[in-house]
Amino acid sequence: MSIHELAAKAVASSAAVVRFCRSVGIEGFPALKIRLSAEVENTSYVGYFDVESNETVHSIIDKMLSNTILTFRIRPVNWTRIRLSRP
Repeated sequence: MSIHELAAKAVASSAAVVRFCRSVGIEGFPALKIRLSAEVENTSYVGYFDVESNETVHSIIDKMLSNTILTFRIRPVNWTRIRLSRP
């Protein structure tokens, strides 16, 4: 997946994707892909996690990576149902 494809799926700009990466301490989109790939290989995720205001940056990064990985694992058919269920 390219940065442009991710941005389109997130209804955001490519620059927003880069800013997100930097805000969580990751150098850029290529580094995010490498980190996500390593996380997928080494960890099993059990659910989505909420980010709390008092958490460490490391904890937030772990939760965001977990949430992102699980989101990408959803079958494309489910995206329509998710979008329709939003207020």
